[in-house]
Amino acid sequence: MCPSHPELELQLFCAPCGQVVCRECCLLAHRGHACDTAVRAADVYAHSMRDALERARPVAEDAVVNLDRLRHLEQRIELQCSQVRDEVDQFIDSYISALEEHRRSLQMQVQEARESKLRMVHGQQLELERHLEDTRNAVSFAENLLSESSDIELLSLVVPVLHRLERCCTAVGSGGGGANNLLEPRVSECLQFLRSETAGKLKDYSLFGIITTQTISHQYCTLNIESLMDVCQHQKAETMVVTRDADGRPLRHGGEKVVAEVWYKDTSHR
Repeated sequence: MCPSHPELELQLFCAPCGQVVCRECCLLAHRGHACDTAVRAADVYAHSMRDALERARPVAEDAVVNLDRLRHLEQRIELQCSQVRDEVDQFIDSYISALEEHRRSLQMQVQEARESKLRMVHGQQLELERHLEDTRNAVSFAENLLSESSDIELLSLVVPVLHRLERCCTAVGSGGGGANNLLEPRVSECLQFLRSETAGKLKDYSLFGIITTQTISHQYCTLNIESLMDVCQHQKAETMVVTRDADGRPLRHGGEKVVAEVWYKDTSHR
């Protein structure tokens, strides 16, 4: 029955409003609207609904299939992410292991360099202490000889005393220096960590950072002058500088800043 007109049945359908109405509502509230009987409207809309249902049913089926595909995709993503996380952890753990091994190797090299340098320093200290004692004895004996001996005694001992004093002077490089100079350190404190130098590979990982006790010594560096024999002004030229350390050994690492100056030997032939 119609809510507005309880005495009348709902027998008509207003298409624009989508409402089931009675005849009074059709004449009053829905005047001018396209109204049809409920039987015919139901038949028309039932046909439309069946068509829509036929179109919607495959959509639901496809949605079920796609939901299943998405669930499988989710599982594959989770599996792939888990595998990649494991690969990352394995890579980083292995890399850290290689770095730790490289660290131990570098620390061992530092320790070995320390022991070697200190061993040489202590050896030179002992040698210099013995020489100091010998020199003091020689100087004391010579001073006593000069102050207390007679001419005959001085002349009889002058030759060995002079030889002994000469050996004392020679041992410390007096009058020219040299490799046997006890007063000059035989080892330098040079010890460097060159972090940018390649240190090869360990467990397939490229590592950087080396320990070196070498330092460049300009007096032992050489310049290849053959490549400069035909140099012309304002023209680019290439040459090679061989860098060496204080022992004359070629440097086994890079990273050194080399600055060289080239000037005319005879300015009249410029």
